[in-house]
Amino acid sequence: MKIAFTTTTHFEHPAEEVWAMLTAWTRLPEWMPGVIAASGPPTPSVSGELRLSTSRGERVSVITDCDVDRLITFRSTSGPVTADYRYDIAEQREGRTDVTLTGRCDVSGPLALAAPLIRRTLRRTDGGQLVELRTVMDADAS
Repeated sequence: MKIAFTTTTHFEHPAEEVWAMLTAWTRLPEWMPGVIAASGPPTPSVSGELRLSTSRGERVSVITDCDVDRLITFRSTSGPVTADYRYDIAEQREGRTDVTLTGRCDVSGPLALAAPLIRRTLRRTDGGQLVELRTVMDADAS
């Protein structure tokens, strides 16, 4: 899969807190663009399903990689478009954490010609997720 975007954001929160917010499914609408409601497994694990309600309908993402407090990858497929969003969490020192989001995307069939445009759209739409996540976490902490 080709990379659509990669972004890293610094958090003044421990890795465990970042992980807890990242996997607090019902709070995803607070920081994930376009999501109205979300639900997922009580404990994130590989093959678990994340159900998202958006203005365009329902979407299911499957957890394809998971290491508690360190990383989680979601795969979504919509027709000929498959996207992986991987969140890597790295505690830098006590109470400070870096999170990197890498969005990857493949497009098959005739729509493959539009793959560069689709990747740019993903970058524009979702490239700010981590900044929004940090904003929500900072507001909760104050």
